[in-house]
Amino acid sequence: FPSHDKMSMPESLEFYEFELEKAKANHEGLKNGTIPKAHSYSLTYAKKEVNEIEKKLKLAQRLWG
Repeated sequence: FPSHDKMSMPESLEFYEFELEKAKANHEGLKNGTIPKAHSYSLTYAKKEVNEIEKKLKLAQRLWG
């Protein structure tokens, strides 16, 4: 589906669940050292991404859940 309008379809729920899993795995890998940090802010950015996706997922759940 078109990337510009993910919130308009129920599939967005699955999309954000998938994205959240990826973001959490990335954050965890940076935390435990299995993924090398590109720079000193990598962990901060990874956590921010998890938070952003969680917000979008909650919104999608309200719309389509």
